[in-house]
Amino acid sequence: MESAADQTFIDTLEKEGEAALRLHFERGIYPDGHPRRRLVLEWLKKKEIERNVLSFDFSKRAADAAERSARAAERAERWALWAVMIGLFAVSITVFLWYRST
Repeated sequence: MESAADQTFIDTLEKEGEAALRLHFERGIYPDGHPRRRLVLEWLKKKEIERNVLSFDFSKRAADAAERSARAAERAERWALWAVMIGLFAVSITVFLWYRST
């Protein structure tokens, strides 16, 4: 369970953002043994998990959209095939009637 001070620190991390926090790590602001290091590492891990979940969600949405597009393309292909068949039938009847009339 987090204390009020820990929650205030986490709120500060949220305001600063992940990029700033990673820069702090590079500069050695939270070295081993720092009292806030555990909170910082947990927060970074939480952000990474959130990013992975969002990435998975976007990937799933993209896959769903691709599937819907593929189904729409199949329907369009079927309609085009029907149109070609009807056109060929109409041409056949026209040619038949033209030969019959000559």
